[in-house]
Amino acid sequence: MNEILSQVQNTKLWQVFKSLAIQGGASSTKWVFLRTAEVVSVAFLALVASVARQIWLGHWPDLQTWAGITGLASMLFGFAAKAQNHKAVLDSQSATGKPAVVEEGVLSSKTIVGLLFVALMLLPGMAHGQTMTDVATTLPCIADGSGSVMQSGKFSIRATDGNDNPVPFRAGGSGAIQAVNEEVTRAIVNGQLASLRVGDGLAGSPRIVYRVVITNNKTKQVTTYRKVPVTGATFNWCDYNPAQNLQFVSTTTVAGPKGDKGDPGCVVGSTGCQVFDYVDVCATAACDGTTDDTGAVQALVSSSSYLRVQFPAGKTVYMGPVDVSTAHTIRVDGMVKLKSGTYSSLAGLFQVTGVSNVTITGEGTLDGNGQSANVAVVYGHGATNLNTSNFKVINAGEGIRCYACTNFKAKGHTLTSTHANAIKCESYDGASRGCDIEDNTIEITATQNGIFVWGDTGYAMSDVKVCGNKIHNAGDIGIEISRANSVTLCNNRVLADTPGSSTAYYFRGTTGLTSSGNYGNGTNNGWVAQQVTGSDSDPQPADITSSADVMEHVSGKGFMADKSLNVTITGATSQYNGTGFFVTQSKGVKIFGGTAHHNQMDGISAEDTDYLQIDGGMYYDNVQVGTTGDLSAIRFAKNTGNGVRYSSIKNTTLWDDQTTKTQNYCAAFEGTDSVTMEGNYCPSSKSGLVTYSTGDTANPNLSTTNNPQTISQRAKQGSVSQGSLSMDATGAGSGFDFPGGSDPAVGISVPIATVGDFVLVSSSQPLIGVQAQGYVSQNGIVKIRIQNYTAGALVYPAATWKVQVIKTPFFQ
Repeated sequence: MNEILSQVQNTKLWQVFKSLAIQGGASSTKWVFLRTAEVVSVAFLALVASVARQIWLGHWPDLQTWAGITGLASMLFGFAAKAQNHKAVLDSQSATGKPAVVEEGVLSSKTIVGLLFVALMLLPGMAHGQTMTDVATTLPCIADGSGSVMQSGKFSIRATDGNDNPVPFRAGGSGAIQAVNEEVTRAIVNGQLASLRVGDGLAGSPRIVYRVVITNNKTKQVTTYRKVPVTGATFNWCDYNPAQNLQFVSTTTVAGPKGDKGDPGCVVGSTGCQVFDYVDVCATAACDGTTDDTGAVQALVSSSSYLRVQFPAGKTVYMGPVDVSTAHTIRVDGMVKLKSGTYSSLAGLFQVTGVSNVTITGEGTLDGNGQSANVAVVYGHGATNLNTSNFKVINAGEGIRCYACTNFKAKGHTLTSTHANAIKCESYDGASRGCDIEDNTIEITATQNGIFVWGDTGYAMSDVKVCGNKIHNAGDIGIEISRANSVTLCNNRVLADTPGSSTAYYFRGTTGLTSSGNYGNGTNNGWVAQQVTGSDSDPQPADITSSADVMEHVSGKGFMADKSLNVTITGATSQYNGTGFFVTQSKGVKIFGGTAHHNQMDGISAEDTDYLQIDGGMYYDNVQVGTTGDLSAIRFAKNTGNGVRYSSIKNTTLWDDQTTKTQNYCAAFEGTDSVTMEGNYCPSSKSGLVTYSTGDTANPNLSTTNNPQTISQRAKQGSVSQGSLSMDATGAGSGFDFPGGSDPAVGISVPIATVGDFVLVSSSQPLIGVQAQGYVSQNGIVKIRIQNYTAGALVYPAATWKVQVIKTPFFQ
């Protein structure tokens, strides 16, 4: 009603009325009048046009709106009557030259009644342009899930437009027909539907369809139909057969707002519940595991009438590839098996091409039936908002693949025994943006990768997140991120029982990658950033950061930067590998606070690299028995390039405390230029030397200062905490017999101790009534001061005392 008033008030005619009302009393104003009949006719036609427009758009006025329209018409008639009166006044003034007293005129009662009659007849006629249809049914059409006649239930119907949006409509039965805005509900008793009449959806304008919900009061089963075309004099519900005769099949589940798996405690219609209705494919498909169900499934997922489709638990659907051509939610709770056959390259069990808003989820299994590498169970191409979650994948050529997609997500899957990549996201023939692969478990890929993110040449791949995945025994690479930018890699685990896959984590031509909390074990290499050159060349990996990643028991390099730019590795651990950290032909690499121990070769090995920074960390017990050569905790060397230039090693701890020492030097330099080694601690090495500078290759501008060495006292085991070194030493002290308040001290020789170091103290005897404090009394001597806080004498028994000396890396 407000919209109609607004439209009328914006017309020129309304402005004339308003002017007349304001200026009606003026005696000298020149008037331009419309005849009363013309005024009323134009106003009336404006109202009719406005109402007709609303009806055409599907917004049927209710009774309150009709009352408002009638009132508006009466108000317009009043303006017209006043206009007649003012005209008579002016005519009298013009004829006599004197003000005339003329009472306000009104339209004749016949005129008013006639116009109102026309309005009341014409406008309701417009609204009731649709014919009415009786909705009827007979036994046993309305039944429960088992096919039995429904004893008690309800039938709800409401009009919708083509997009399933509700619109006002007319309904009645056992009473007057009236316009309604909400759904109309009738009771079902023994399969009989109470009297109901609704507007013929195809007889009026606009043409409308209906949304029908049938609820079984006993079972709480809810069956929903969309776009029902109720037409004709009598619409018999038994004759309504939507596509594939699915009229009374439903797998509705009832759940709370956070899920759609069903909540037995949530009653249909109660506050806070959501009803999710799925069409059961087994209503039309054989679901016996051998019959070809492709046609039945394709009919469902091609229809816009059934936007939620379920493959029920306990059933096996045997089918070839189907195209999901409209926005659907597909729930797999049973088994879907790819039919044996020969399929074209880049095919899928479910194919989502150029479609938006498709979700494939469930607790069931998609079986690829051992197809070739190019046949996936889910294949998206040019899709937007393709979401997959939870279902299992077995025996597939590829698991889940999306090419040139926007906002692709694969979460919570278990994928076992895929021939090629388990999950793949690729730009291919168009850009990809938004690839989210999280919390998946991947077991065995025969030839390729667990997770593969690939930016094809010429097409961007960006905004990638790969987190929380577990990959075991990938045939090639655990997680590969190639030619992508803006990547987050976090908390993944890649393991191999035997060194068979080439790399746990591989970043090729990738820019802007953040790696944190990832773990690799048992592969050939661990964490690798690399540029590939030649016929398949790509950009240099650049701006890559690693934080707290751990690689162990890999046969090659734990961490490797090869032809990379600006790689920062912080707090990483590389242990029991071939080489701890390997840097070659790179620029701007930083290794901060790393740990490398018990690797077969060097803790850190660098070749032909500029601007390498190593700051803090521990590199010890590397170079295992049987390894020969000038191998060290840290080794800088020249291979085929310019050697290591403009680089530094600072604040590290380097030693070898193996039974048979094999780590020749703490640091070795073979072909460097402008390298600094400063503030490092080296208590031991096989040669007894902190540094080694080969005579075969010059090392100009090499600076080695403040790198102390202590051989007589070495740590049995050390640890680094925020750049500090902890050393253990023990000593036996005799019993103390001292009066209250005295404080004898026992000294322990700790050669590395320096005045000012921190000391922690422990005793093999309980510290009851006393307090022990450790301090460095002089270089090499730690004393334990014992204070008696009791009132009387105290005998403290003999004990073994242990002290821990904590040094900063800047001691003199």
